[in-house]
Amino acid sequence: MSQYTKNLLWGFIPSLLLPAITGLAFIHFRYFGDLSVLELVKELFKSRDLSGLLAISAFPNLLLFLYSMHRENWPMGRGVMAATMLYGLAVMIIKF
Repeated sequence: MSQYTKNLLWGFIPSLLLPAITGLAFIHFRYFGDLSVLELVKELFKSRDLSGLLAISAFPNLLLFLYSMHRENWPMGRGVMAATMLYGLAVMIIKF
């Protein structure tokens, strides 16, 4: 595996996991109650709030992107952007 591919994966994989962790933390602190996480996601989907939660939870990718640009690690930045675009696509699909 080339160094370019490794750096691309070092940007892509954390950029998929970081918003998921952020979203779960936001759910835990904002909507902590009697519902399980799966039931809460279903309720958020029904109330059309899930797309907003996904959009907010993708915000930490900006910090990861800025870090990769500061280090001038362009392949890592491309991986971060690719994962963020997947989250954006998911938000658009859920929203419309």
